[in-house]
Amino acid sequence: METIRVKPGEIGVGCVLPWSAYDQHGRLLLPKGAIVASESQLRGLLSRGLYRAERGQPSASPALPHKKADPFQRLGDLCRSLQQQFRDIGAGVRGTGPAGVLSLGEEIQHLCAEDADAVLGAVHLCHEHPYVVIHPIHVALLCELVATRLGYSAEDRRTILAAALTANVAMLELQALLSTQKVPLDGSQRRQIRDHPALGVAMLQMAGIDDAHWLRIVAQHHEKIDGSGYPQGLRGQELAEEARIVNLADTYSAMVSPRAIRGPKPARDALREIFLLRGKEIDEQLALIFIKEIGVFPPGAMVRLRNGETAIVVRRGRESTAPIAYSVLGPQGEWYARPGRRDCSLDRYTIEEMQLTDNLLPIDVHALWGYD
Repeated sequence: METIRVKPGEIGVGCVLPWSAYDQHGRLLLPKGAIVASESQLRGLLSRGLYRAERGQPSASPALPHKKADPFQRLGDLCRSLQQQFRDIGAGVRGTGPAGVLSLGEEIQHLCAEDADAVLGAVHLCHEHPYVVIHPIHVALLCELVATRLGYSAEDRRTILAAALTANVAMLELQALLSTQKVPLDGSQRRQIRDHPALGVAMLQMAGIDDAHWLRIVAQHHEKIDGSGYPQGLRGQELAEEARIVNLADTYSAMVSPRAIRGPKPARDALREIFLLRGKEIDEQLALIFIKEIGVFPPGAMVRLRNGETAIVVRRGRESTAPIAYSVLGPQGEWYARPGRRDCSLDRYTIEEMQLTDNLLPIDVHALWGYD
């Protein structure tokens, strides 16, 4: 593919790209339809060198009045871009560098800042993409919300997100297999799992990633504060807080995601398990902050209301037990053509229990969160 360098005047903050953008080696940096989210992202892209196809491509449209990006639609683009980053890193091409992964991290930050409730809905409901890419994206989304709550700077959060996105780069084939495997792990698989943090660090270094903090988080993302983790059995303050954040987000995302051997855990059960592990495997303060940020009934959860309806939680409320939900099934199980908004702080719409979502008929998440 013949490419030409993108000039500063061709793109701006808020610009929707009508073409895919590449680095000087032809590696994808931003897919068609991506939004340039900030001045710092724009400066970084242009300073590194940004290229597009030479022929048959229109110029970028000028920045328009800002419209929030649909996070459910953007998930597919993020997955494809992450797959490209994995291919580059796996090929062992020296000089791949951190730019592409950090750019993905910045877009994740943008999505979380614009609509955190929709992002949480995506974590709980959107599992149609390959597990090896959707899982790290879900983990990164959760990390961004928690790290923001903890007061990390935008730059420091990007490092955490980059580590979350690349933590399992050394076991992608095994991870794909395990997502469909219905038998217990064998000895070889257990060894691969135990070795993947260190091997992942080596692969990232080979690709030109030398950020010591990024690499430390990847190396420690399966360690536990009680020493029960791997590969080194680190304890307490030996673990970077950022690695604890990634580990917790990874644990929760894995629990609420479906597997061939089981369905997804309801968010309530996953959060209860995290609560019970606080002060043991999981840092107590971090566990409580995580639960508070996600919410007792998080967006994407399916619940039964006092009036007998089944609803999907869409927005967190002022009280963690009283979110905003949209009813999708009536008391007799009849499907609503148009979901009805329910304020769960009202007595008649009080949440009675959480339900599993794996048997729910397909729902239009774009419409539920107002992106139709």
